[in-house]
Amino acid sequence: MPRTATSAQDAVLSGESSGTLERGLTVVRRLAEAPECRLRPGDLARTTGLARATVDRIVTTLVRLGYLRAESHDVLLAPRLLELGNAYLASNGLPDAVDALALRLADRLDESVSVCVPDRDGARFVTQIPRRRALAISFRTGDLLPAERCAPGALFAADWGEAGWELWRARLRSDSDGTGFPALPARRPARAPGQEADFESRVGRARSAGWALDDQLIEPGLLAVSVPVRGRDGSAVCSVSVISHTSRHTTASLAARALPGLRVCAADMEEAIAAPVTGPAAPVVPSAAPSTAAYLRATKDELGPDFLQSLARGLAVLASLRAPGGLTLSATAEATGLARATARRALLSLRQQGYVAVSPDGQRFTPLPRVLELGYAAQSRLTFDQIVMPHLIGLVRRVHDSATVAVLDGDEIRYAARV
Repeated sequence: MPRTATSAQDAVLSGESSGTLERGLTVVRRLAEAPECRLRPGDLARTTGLARATVDRIVTTLVRLGYLRAESHDVLLAPRLLELGNAYLASNGLPDAVDALALRLADRLDESVSVCVPDRDGARFVTQIPRRRALAISFRTGDLLPAERCAPGALFAADWGEAGWELWRARLRSDSDGTGFPALPARRPARAPGQEADFESRVGRARSAGWALDDQLIEPGLLAVSVPVRGRDGSAVCSVSVISHTSRHTTASLAARALPGLRVCAADMEEAIAAPVTGPAAPVVPSAAPSTAAYLRATKDELGPDFLQSLARGLAVLASLRAPGGLTLSATAEATGLARATARRALLSLRQQGYVAVSPDGQRFTPLPRVLELGYAAQSRLTFDQIVMPHLIGLVRRVHDSATVAVLDGDEIRYAARV
C-alpha cells in the first residue's frame, strides 16, 4: 500500500523523538522481565545492547520521575509505574464493565475466572479471579500468554487476517518454546513440528463452535473453557474463561458445567460494554495538568543532559490517556501542558511502538494492551509493606528518627510498618 503524504510526515515526526522514548521503554521492559524486577545498570546495558552512558541517563530520568528506584547498586521498578497500565485500563473501561460479572460467575461455579484481551499474537489478562484454596497457577493483570498456549488465543486468532497469522508464524519460528513470555511456567520441550497445524485446527474448531478449550496447554493439570465477548462490530473485544484442574474435572465435565454460565456471562458483558456511559463525565484535563510541562522544564534545568526530557514527555503523554475512548491531540496537549507539536510527536512515537492506537477518523488516541507489559503484572504483586517500606527508609534517613505507618481499625490504630 503506497505511503500517503500524511503518513510520511507522521513517520518523520515520530522519528524525531522515538529513539529516546523507545530506549527508555526497552529499559523498563527488561527490568519487568528480570527476577525481582531488579538489575544493575551494567546488566541493563548488556541485556538491552545500549551504551552504559545511555542506560545511566535513562535510569536517572526514570528514577527522578518515580518510575524506577535505586537501591544499593541495583535499579528496580517503582509502584508509580502502575499509572501507565492504569491509563490503559481506565481508557477502555473493560474492568468497570466486566469485573463484577466475572466475580459473580466465579462464585456461582466455585472456579477461577479470567478475562483476557487480544494483544498482537497473544492474550493478555485484564481480570483474574482465583478460586479460593485453588492450587492451579494464577496469573496477574498484565500477564501475556502466547495464543497457541491458551484457550482465549484460539478465539482471538479466529479474527486474524493474513498479517496476524504471519506475525504469529514468524514468532513461532523464532521462539517455539515461548521463552519471550515471562508469565509462562517452565514447560516440557517444544512440541513436535505439527504445533502450527494443531493450533490452526483448534482455531477452526473455536470459530465453528463459538468456544475454545485449553487441555493442559499452559501446564499439566490445568484446564480452561473460554467464550468470546464481542463488540458492536462482531469482533472479540475480550474473552471470559473458567479455569479448573484435572483433580476436579475432565475437559468434558468442565465444558458441560461451565459453558451455560459462561454464555450468559458473555452476553451480559457484551451488554455492559455496549451500554452508553451514564452520569457526569469524568474531567479529561486534571486541574494541575499544566504543571507537568513546567516540572519537566525545571527538572531539565536542574539535571542538565542527564535528564532525558523527550522520554519524560512521552511517558507523561501515555499516562494522560485515561479518558474512556481516549483523547484528541488538543486534549492531550492540554492535559500535559505540552505544546501540540510536542504532544503529537510523542503520540506518533508511541503509536509506532505499538503502545497507542488512533481512531479510524484519526482524531482520538487510546492506549493499547501492550502498555501492561511495562511492569504492571510485576508491580500488582507488591504487598502493602513492600510499597511503603522504601518511603519509610527514605524518611528515616532524612529525619534521623523512627517512622511508622498505621491504619485505622475501628476506633483504634494498627501499625502496619515500622523503620
